[in-house]
Amino acid sequence: MKDTKPADLIEAVRVVAGGEALLSPTVTRRLIAEFAARAKEPPRSAELEELTEREREVMAPAAEELSNDEIVRTRGRTAAMSSDEASDEFRRGIR
Repeated sequence: MKDTKPADLIEAVRVVAGGEALLSPTVTRRLIAEFAARAKEPPRSAELEELTEREREVMAPAAEELSNDEIVRTRGRTAAMSSDEASDEFRRGIR
């Protein structure tokens, strides 16, 4: 507040007295950054917790929207093996 111009301070008091909220640009940037960081890591659902580690491993590339070729490169499997594993999981009702 030391660097705030008197006119800006008066306007801030009026805004707050009118029942509105007022945040400085620095606080606003930090708040947006915090929300953006949280949005990148959605909470795990209870259904996901029911999967075995192997089931998560098989389904993770599909959840990341990787192509079959990308899955093959990252997992060292043939396209048919990767496709068969994912199909098996989907048939079992894992979404």
